[in-house]
Amino acid sequence: MNSLEEMSGVPTARDVVPKDERFRFRHVIPVRFADTDAQGHVFFANYLTFFDETLTAYMRAIGCPWQRMIELGIDIVYADSRCQHRGRSFFEDQLQVQGKIARIGESSVTSRYRAFRGGGELVAEGQLVCVCVDRETKQKVRCPEELRAAVARYEG
Repeated sequence: MNSLEEMSGVPTARDVVPKDERFRFRHVIPVRFADTDAQGHVFFANYLTFFDETLTAYMRAIGCPWQRMIELGIDIVYADSRCQHRGRSFFEDQLQVQGKIARIGESSVTSRYRAFRGGGELVAEGQLVCVCVDRETKQKVRCPEELRAAVARYEG
């Protein structure tokens, strides 16, 4: 057994972010001192926060911000998150995070990410899966057509 997946039986982020995945959207995230750990690099879980921040910026950029979802009576809750760490980043790095909504199901939204340090060094890649729910009942609902149309327009 050579790979992490073979040893654990759990698919890695490499499986959810294909090598040939193309990203149009980029979001710059400055690494704050608070994002780092005692070893001096970004604390591993913070990449999921960076992915979440990138999703928020992506939705705003395509014309369907979180606030619009709230107006439509829809909340989005996370059901799954994956992150594969490929390198390290440090305080004051300017991370270039690529992101996109890669798939919209009946009630789920799958987004994918890659984070790079200056010079193009890949430091993390991953995926978030969220589910659209009614804000009051918390029951799953169909992803809004407005979101579907905005992603289709932007991603072509």
